[in-house]
Amino acid sequence: MIISRLTETDTSSSIIEASSTLSLYSSRTSGSKSGGRLADSQDQLVGYWHEIQGSHLIPAKRDIDMTRLAPLLPHIVLFSVERDPIDFVYKIIGAEVLRNISANFTGGRMSEIAGKGRSSRAFTTLSEIAETRYPRELQVPYVGPNGGHKFLRAIALPFGDDHATVDRLMLTMDFFIPGE
Repeated sequence: MIISRLTETDTSSSIIEASSTLSLYSSRTSGSKSGGRLADSQDQLVGYWHEIQGSHLIPAKRDIDMTRLAPLLPHIVLFSVERDPIDFVYKIIGAEVLRNISANFTGGRMSEIAGKGRSSRAFTTLSEIAETRYPRELQVPYVGPNGGHKFLRAIALPFGDDHATVDRLMLTMDFFIPGE
């Protein structure tokens, strides 16, 4: 399976491309925080997602073994997916993510948060994942309280209790400066 890569170069243009270099299989891309490489936590979660996906379109939440996921939790954001109209409710925000965002949005709807609403690149991308069931990478310029970062790379992975309908999205976040 290939991950779709969404790269936003500025606020007005974005490019969506299929990228064979960002295979969703673990270990090919780990270790670096620059270019098209995944952070170790992202690489590990993507590998685990494939492991529990098995022969299903997408894994279910009940497939997750939290003891295996525990080391990755600081980098994770978990959303529940609401339908009619589509929206995303923040359920879990890891400690590392909380240190790098402007507020604790736990329990909040994405559509109601300034800069993250229905017209944002993040909301649009999560909506596409909820419909297509395909994992995605989202890389955007970093805006937040930590001025040392320049970019945010999120890998968004769909989950569904029936292994077909997306009802949760798990994101693993990496805040980085290119080349480091």
